[in-house]
Amino acid sequence: MADLFDQANNTQTQQLSGSVYAVRFYSEDSGWTVLSVKDKDNKIHKVTGIGHGIHAGQTVECQGAWETHPKFGRQFSASAIIPTQTNSTDALAHYLSSGAVEGLSKSSAERLIDAFGDKLPDILEHEPERLEAIDGIGSARRKKIAASWAKQKEVRDVMIFLQSHGMGPQRAAHIQRRYGNKAAAIINENPYRLAQDFKGIGFQLADTTARSLDIEADNPKRIIAGLHHVLQTQSAWGHCAIPEQQLIRDGIKLLKLNIDAISSGLEQAINSNQLQLDIINDERLIYLPTLRDAEIDVAKRLTKLTEGKLPWKPFNIEESLQKIESKLGVKLSGSQRSAAIDMANHKVCILTGGPGSGKTTLAKTVLSMLKTKVESIVLCAPTGRAARRLSEATGRSATTIHRLLKGMPGMGFTHDENNPIDADLILCDEMSMVDIELTNALLKSIPDEAIVIFVGDADQLPSVGPGKVLMDIINSDTVPVVRLTEIHRQAQNSSIVTNAHRVNHGQMPISNNNADEDFHFIVENNANLISQRLQHLVCEELPERYNLDPLSDIQVLSPMRKGMLGINELNKQLQNKLNPNFDKDNPNFLKQGDTHLSVGDRVVQISNNYEKLVFNGDNGIIVALNKKKKTLIASIEGVEVEYSFNEASELMLSYALTIHKSQGSEYKAVVIPITKEHSILLNKRLIYTAITRGKQLVVLIGQEDALRTAINSSRGDQRTTALQHRLQKINN
Repeated sequence: MADLFDQANNTQTQQLSGSVYAVRFYSEDSGWTVLSVKDKDNKIHKVTGIGHGIHAGQTVECQGAWETHPKFGRQFSASAIIPTQTNSTDALAHYLSSGAVEGLSKSSAERLIDAFGDKLPDILEHEPERLEAIDGIGSARRKKIAASWAKQKEVRDVMIFLQSHGMGPQRAAHIQRRYGNKAAAIINENPYRLAQDFKGIGFQLADTTARSLDIEADNPKRIIAGLHHVLQTQSAWGHCAIPEQQLIRDGIKLLKLNIDAISSGLEQAINSNQLQLDIINDERLIYLPTLRDAEIDVAKRLTKLTEGKLPWKPFNIEESLQKIESKLGVKLSGSQRSAAIDMANHKVCILTGGPGSGKTTLAKTVLSMLKTKVESIVLCAPTGRAARRLSEATGRSATTIHRLLKGMPGMGFTHDENNPIDADLILCDEMSMVDIELTNALLKSIPDEAIVIFVGDADQLPSVGPGKVLMDIINSDTVPVVRLTEIHRQAQNSSIVTNAHRVNHGQMPISNNNADEDFHFIVENNANLISQRLQHLVCEELPERYNLDPLSDIQVLSPMRKGMLGINELNKQLQNKLNPNFDKDNPNFLKQGDTHLSVGDRVVQISNNYEKLVFNGDNGIIVALNKKKKTLIASIEGVEVEYSFNEASELMLSYALTIHKSQGSEYKAVVIPITKEHSILLNKRLIYTAITRGKQLVVLIGQEDALRTAINSSRGDQRTTALQHRLQKINN
């Protein structure tokens, strides 16, 4: 049959084949690749396009068109970059050059391949003394090579197989560790498992491997994997499900197949329970099974907890509040007092309100009032910083949700419905940050008789992960909600608080840019000048004017990662200004892609590591780096943690963070660039969340029209979820 991979190509599609001379650029996130490819005539051409897992020496087939770039000249713009299957000798060369065999450098491996070709494996195994005929390999080195080759017997065939199908040495080693000696059989049976089982191996790379194994484009395994990939991509944007017709359209676009093939594949996926269909308000929604199960479980568990009985007998709440106020030296407002009474009368409730509304004071007061009614109070929050803030505000120990549930590598959580946490009252702060799956894990671990208080600002950004849990629960009207709307007197004097509320109500912030104000909006409509002015603000002007340490007190928050004012570029610029400790004469830095890590750098953890007990969003600073041992030490939330250089990819520079990544944290000062470059992500919740991260000073700098566009947009509110519907259905 015709190769359906090429179905979408028109007659103008051109081909370029050759070997990869060099990988000039590669983005792990997007797969964007810039290659130098040597053709059969030994001419080198520049190729750009999406190409996962490409490495130097590999042969590729590129489909696309020649173009002349105004800056970079003639290049091949590839719509597809397809690694061709490597012959056994080439794969062996890649394996030997990877460092897997002790005593063999890359140059030595190349000399051995040149001398012995495909007979080398047999020589290594049965006649290793012949290696001494090669320059630079003496008796001692030959013995070391032979011993290492023998030791690698169980894994080398698997590694060679993986590298012959487009996997680089590091990724192949990771796959071999996970699958063991069954790797070849597993991948031959279904190469698309790679995308589901390994972080960093997306559908495109698995599809490339499948192509090298001659799997047809309309194979049901490919279609189901592609649809799974679409759903995973949408979940990264916060959606728990996708309308069926949208999934089919996206599947057609990704897989280059017709509607009949995609629809048939979807039907098979649903029938085999690899994807799940739910009809919500007459709309057909398709789910990843884990997300649908999480929504259903959260609705059931929350309802069950809500229907339970209070563990204390009726008491005089008003009298208790007066005693607590006197003891703590606080004075509750009328609305706070009413809220406290409501909280004491419900087994599950939500406390919500904006900045300056007194959520923290009220939570502290209610906890002090109820501590005599229960034996064990547990406080938690999604991130280390949020937990530390909660602890400081209440005077009680607080932990992250992951630490509370005792997460285990690859095994979920120790605490669940069969092993609940030991707590009579659980308060979880910053609930707007908690996605549907973590909410499910938390609720499963809570004993049936426990009191539950969720605290959060419903107007902030929803979680980075899928769902809008806090918003859905509030909108369902099935759980008691205590909403604080009154701004307290001390907060009324803060321009930060005032302008946060203005933004939340769709109004432009007000700023006279006076030195004694805590909120400033510096208008700079020339986008090319914003970066330079921002660096001056962070590194010189704000530290001098407000006595701030630029390394520890000031946080830059950007709406996005890419672009001139995205965090990737800003981190490089600010690192160069604040901690320029990397050059060829300084051994204490680690090159990581196109960035560097060195002692003194601010970093953030970007994935959960249960073995090290560090979690996504934890902040720190690098305090030591040892190139000889290939380790670095970072002080993460005050605890020193050692990373191997291979593990250092879990850390990212944090002079600038995305606004999403800053949720749950507060900083003395925040600086927020805003331009039309960010327009795809700009919305009211984003700006509101960024402003509320600043405790003492907030500075917006950028284009006035871009800020106005953001404040008038509610685009970020649109997420496909059904938790609200499920709660209402159970309770009606």
